[in-house]
Amino acid sequence: MKINAWVSKALATAASGDHRPDIANATQVHTLQFDAHILEEIAKLRAQNEDLAQTINSMSAILLKMYVSKSA
Repeated sequence: MKINAWVSKALATAASGDHRPDIANATQVHTLQFDAHILEEIAKLRAQNEDLAQTINSMSAILLKMYVSKSA
């Protein structure tokens, strides 16, 4: 089935009110799974960001000590 035919059929079905709850539930479950995946990825990125921030802070402290010791 071509995409435009499928879209037309889907629109006609939606307009007629002939909805199948199993499809609506499956879509909702898929959406929730997708949302959960996004939240997991965000958590991973936040953890990586925290690690990078700690590394930068450590390196800044080391560089500052080196600069201060050369100046003294």
